[in-house]
Amino acid sequence: MAACSTTPEPGHGQGEETFSPTRVVPLVEARRNAIQLELKIQSLLTQEYGVGQWNPPQKNSQVTASSTVTCPDEYVTESWDFATAGPIKDSQWRNAVERVYTILKPLGYDKPAMRQIRNDHITVFPHPDTGGRVEIRYDKATVIIVNTGCAKGGEWEGWPDGTEVLPEHLRTTGRAPIDLDHEIWPTAAPPSDTGQPQTPGSPSTPQTNGNTPAPSPGTASPGQAGLSTGKANLTSSRFPYIP
Repeated sequence: MAACSTTPEPGHGQGEETFSPTRVVPLVEARRNAIQLELKIQSLLTQEYGVGQWNPPQKNSQVTASSTVTCPDEYVTESWDFATAGPIKDSQWRNAVERVYTILKPLGYDKPAMRQIRNDHITVFPHPDTGGRVEIRYDKATVIIVNTGCAKGGEWEGWPDGTEVLPEHLRTTGRAPIDLDHEIWPTAAPPSDTGQPQTPGSPSTPQTNGNTPAPSPGTASPGQAGLSTGKANLTSSRFPYIP
């Protein structure tokens, strides 16, 4: 069982206790999976909610080594937030959360809190096995933050390995200001087949194209996973908007 810590609000530093992940995943693999997952959510929000093009930052970092949990020795995390897009409409927010959950649920993420769906411009999907999380915010812009959870390795281990799946037009500041001049990115372009995103703590698989990974055989696509009509299956009394 994972020893889940008491954590502060998102973006306010580390937890008070150490989180023990239930499986060992190398940091490079977790990094690659986190990027792929963020790309898939970006594609969904653009195609179905009209947030537009995703643009990378020119000054702020695209990834940090901070987290809301403290990992055990020889484990670290990375939090990826490599582009922003236009805002989600208030009228679409609840449905957008439902749709994102159809991607995250098969990967082992938990439902967000009801308060976060209804009243806030932020929702957080935690992963109980890794301590990772997916966070979506919208106001003047839409932001997706994917944290790898506790992965095996040292800080920035293997960099830039794992970042080859990030499209070249989204590669800007990286770990800034860790490098004085320019971030180190892979010399090769992203593979033409990108990946069905995995949990950042799960084994990765090859992707099928840049931003829109194809579902695994036998797995329903996000549009088929209970929300193909744009309406949720209201099967939970506690979370009536999340099946």
